[in-house]
Amino acid sequence: MEPQAELPPPKASPLKLACLACLGLLLVGCLVCVASGWGLSSANRKSTPYKLGFAFVTQNAEVQAALGEPIEATFLTSGNVIETLDGEGFAILIAPIRGPKGRGVATIRATRTQGQWTVDEVSVSLGQGDQNRLIKLPLGASATPTPASPAGR
Repeated sequence: MEPQAELPPPKASPLKLACLACLGLLLVGCLVCVASGWGLSSANRKSTPYKLGFAFVTQNAEVQAALGEPIEATFLTSGNVIETLDGEGFAILIAPIRGPKGRGVATIRATRTQGQWTVDEVSVSLGQGDQNRLIKLPLGASATPTPASPAGR
């Protein structure tokens, strides 16, 4: 009986290696996008304009009636908070919110003058079936909120 010659192990084709490398890069890219989105959302939720606007939302009787209590912030708050060195700035934030009775989206607009943030406009859009309802919150001096830490993540 003749000894059988061993076959060399199959070589990885360049096409397979290229596909695996592309898949790895795509996976890393997705992880970077998720991490940066998480970080930006978290930074927006920690900002003074967000805290002030969220306080208006949670203390509004019409929003409480529509969503129930407690009203919580959900993930992925988006928008911009711009602060300049001379104490000026502005913010536009869009925050998904929810309560026991439903969900909504709060839009917060604020300005910063001489280092002090003022909420200019807060509205809550409620999606109810085919109907959407917009609640514009009053921002008079009597409606000054007590900033609360938003619940939820």
